[in-house]
Amino acid sequence: MTRLASSFAAGTALALITATALGQTPDADPAYGTVGFAAGASEDPRSAGVRAGGAFSAYRLDPACSGFISEAPVLALDYEAGDGDLYISAASDADTTLVVIAPDGGVHCNDDAGERYDPGVVISSPDSGRYQIWLGTFEAGIGLPPAMVHISGTGFHDANPWSRRLDPERPAEHSERLAAGFSNDPRRFEVSAGGELDVGAGGTGCYGYAGEAPDLALDYRAGRDPLYISGEGEFDGVLAVHTPGGEWVCDDDSAGDLDPGVILADPASGRYAIWYGTYSETGEQPGTIIVSEVGLDGVDRRLDPGAAARHGTIALESGFTPDPRTLDITAGGARDAYLALAGQSVSTGYCTGFVTAEPALELDYTAGGFSLMISASGEEDLTLAVRAPDGTWHCDDDGSQGVDPGIAIDAPQSGVYAIYAGTFSDTGSMVPAALHVSEIGFGPDGTIEPGAEEPWADEFQTPLDISLPAIYGDHALAAGFSPDPYAVELEAGGPLAAYEGIGGAEYCAGYVTEAPSVELVYDGRSELHVYVTSGGDTTLAVNAPDGSWVCDDDGGAGVDAGLSFPADAGGVYDIYVGTFGGGTVPATLNISETGRPQD
Repeated sequence: MTRLASSFAAGTALALITATALGQTPDADPAYGTVGFAAGASEDPRSAGVRAGGAFSAYRLDPACSGFISEAPVLALDYEAGDGDLYISAASDADTTLVVIAPDGGVHCNDDAGERYDPGVVISSPDSGRYQIWLGTFEAGIGLPPAMVHISGTGFHDANPWSRRLDPERPAEHSERLAAGFSNDPRRFEVSAGGELDVGAGGTGCYGYAGEAPDLALDYRAGRDPLYISGEGEFDGVLAVHTPGGEWVCDDDSAGDLDPGVILADPASGRYAIWYGTYSETGEQPGTIIVSEVGLDGVDRRLDPGAAARHGTIALESGFTPDPRTLDITAGGARDAYLALAGQSVSTGYCTGFVTAEPALELDYTAGGFSLMISASGEEDLTLAVRAPDGTWHCDDDGSQGVDPGIAIDAPQSGVYAIYAGTFSDTGSMVPAALHVSEIGFGPDGTIEPGAEEPWADEFQTPLDISLPAIYGDHALAAGFSPDPYAVELEAGGPLAAYEGIGGAEYCAGYVTEAPSVELVYDGRSELHVYVTSGGDTTLAVNAPDGSWVCDDDGGAGVDAGLSFPADAGGVYDIYVGTFGGGTVPATLNISETGRPQD
């Protein structure tokens, strides 16, 4: 489903529709009575508990209204106007919609202008008189969920005493105490995964369904090792972890095969409340939570850049001859580079393919005034991962020619580079390949220019088309827009590889649609921040006002994407919201002038 928080030019997110109310019974006695409120009242907000939903489509009141409502209003408001605006909002664990008929007969509708899926209507220059209020559910057939309706002269409110959400303080299904270096690693806990609660309720930033109480309460005394928490089950699972510091860490598929995995690179000592949920509302499922200091699922997927390289060490000084320096090697291995480098600092590219734990080659390099270019060639589809002297990683799949990889490091450091040569697919065996180190170009003769567009690529790629109408609409925001962040609910992902659809030197990870997800027209002069919140691994590809492409994989919270644009960022932005591994996932695109979350 698609839910958009609409915007006027001033940036106020609301939906305001005026029409004649037909189909419902506005004069019927409201189910939960009548409340009075005057502008400037000391009791602000004035709140009432109701139940949302019903059997009738809100479309009957106005075609712009969404959701399913009761025949009679849930609440009536006798309002005494003053100088300010009137705010009517609701809070519920369900996805609710709001319909208000004003004293003049105008119909005001909204879906998600409040927090998360909560609706809110703001009426400028309101009249005194009776306002009839319906609170619906976005989807039909989900019952009559409890909710709070808030009347205010200052803004929207989200208090909801009936809210049921993940509660880290409740007794867990399993409890365990572990200290760094614990024996019998990994530890496995059989649980009933999933439940009826929306994991995202209460602002966790997570996605999926689970029970109110944690599945596992882990009291952990940290050491120097990372902490790995993963789920294993015959379903599409999610993890939500409440850390000792009060933060939420979430994941969907990082352990592979639709299993979730959370990597805490620098864990704190204290209590971890862990929920193993289901991605869809499928009810409880048997599953296993796995806790390890070795790796996700207790499998050591780590790479060891300090281990002796299979093909030894070479020392090169800038200006070396012959250039390129070519070595015959074997490529491949049993370790998934994507999983092995999850949580590591990746400077360029995305890491994929299968490699060995030890490097293929160690390069001791003395830098000069040239770029350092490392490429590989062979009969198989190869990949590269290079650990630089500063500990950051550079990765590539097809950056050289055809399906051969190539990595260009501008302003390289002097020091030791650990070079891993992998195969894109798990071949089950090592394959022959050639590794090329150069300061002039990729390939065996150094004639392939980094970033050059390959003619063969035109046969396979579908270019992204920013001229197509944005799938989730055009949005105009002015400086100082409110609410901030401005949120658009959408489906992230698509069938096209972003890097193929964009072409050129900029590498963009993930899979997107041909048309933009959102087109944004921004006329402010502040810094602009664009980020995604979801229960999956999302990516961003943005065509900026100057025509350049800017992309990101994990610049937001967890494995969600996030980008920041400098001051004087006004103009048109065509925004593609993708998924790293393909497929689609429900997500929220957030636009802000104040900042973005970062891990």
